Amino acid sequence: MDLVWMAFRNVLRNRRRSILNIVALTVGLCIMILGLGWVNGYHTYIYGSLIRLETGHAQYLADGYLAEERRLPVDVLLDDYAATRAALEAHPLVEAASGRVDFPMKLAAPGQSLTLLARAVDPPGEAALSTVKDFVDQGSYLDAAPGLLIGRPLADALGLAPGDTVFVSARDRHGVENLIDLPLVGVFHLGYPAMDKYLAFMDLDSASWLLDLEDQVNRVVVRLVPGIDPRRFLASPPALPGTGEWLPWQRFARTAVAAVEADSSGFTAMIVIMYLLIVLGILNSMSMSVHERTREIGTLRAIGIRRSTLVRLFMLEALWLALPAILAALVLSVPGVYFLQFVGVDIAGYLPADLPVPFGERFRADFRVWHFVLGAGLTLISALLGSLIPARRGSRIVVADALRTTVV
Repeated sequence: MDLVWMAFRNVLRNRRRSILNIVALTVGLCIMILGLGWVNGYHTYIYGSLIRLETGHAQYLADGYLAEERRLPVDVLLDDYAATRAALEAHPLVEAASGRVDFPMKLAAPGQSLTLLARAVDPPGEAALSTVKDFVDQGSYLDAAPGLLIGRPLADALGLAPGDTVFVSARDRHGVENLIDLPLVGVFHLGYPAMDKYLAFMDLDSASWLLDLEDQVNRVVVRLVPGIDPRRFLASPPALPGTGEWLPWQRFARTAVAAVEADSSGFTAMIVIMYLLIVLGILNSMSMSVHERTREIGTLRAIGIRRSTLVRLFMLEALWLALPAILAALVLSVPGVYFLQFVGVDIAGYLPADLPVPFGERFRADFRVWHFVLGAGLTLISALLGSLIPARRGSRIVVADALRTTVV
């Protein structure tokens, strides 16, 4: 305990330097806590949006579909869709399941025609599975009436409004081109141009007639009960009629996952660089302290203080710098944590109108207990590492040389 209080008094002897070190550690820890929550929220935001809107947690695909995926085949199908969906919805880990068929189609409006991606969905199942229904801002969703949903940019470009009739043509699973007239029941706006401009939703009954399907789909998309890890579900998936293969959601969002991982790597590199700078700052400060206290160190060694005790003394001084910094950072980060976790940031309001923000949701950070534990631990390690080299160098000073030294 004498050594602990001696270290405390040594910290107070040069208050300006000690305060600067504490401020540096505090700022570093605050940045790390807020940064970890921000990045975790970024993962939750992007991945959660993709799962809710596009991929689900897992998908059950017809055998051979992946090999032909690029041509959007309508002849590689899962049979017995109704039985498959019923079996999945009866599973205790499954919250919702719905079938889809993706295919290229031609959309003809008065005086114009274009080709785009069509997604045939089971309206009740899709409404329970995804958030598409929430983004219909004109007309109604497909469960009100069979027909077509298109994005707002596409509707504006074609001069279409809910209630208009459009003509849709596509090749069925036998290669025959069929034509059907459908009402435009609604217009959606996801805030994501890649989907708003080039994707249309059609009810599965209309698509079955157009493509000559018989209770068949390309895939069944599954959303799991909140808190369930998809890997747990895929480790022992339910037995289903017919044959198919299960794939996790990451397989259908590889570009987004790669982009998020790259951003995370960049943030990790930034944190490492920041903490290296903090360690170097502590190292420089403690080196100056050792230099200024050369005669004191010589005196301590002359009265019998061991080298290991001197090292412990300097390490305890670093500990006295780290503990107030950790406490201050935890207190000072509370307002930022609360704001980012519960209020969030309207990112779209700060960006140009033509810069897409996927799915238009308010961004919120996602803080976990381990963020605070990790940050506090790294702050403590940074202070101790920054003092270790000067401490070891100070403990090796020759007593006679130290006592002859005059510090200017």
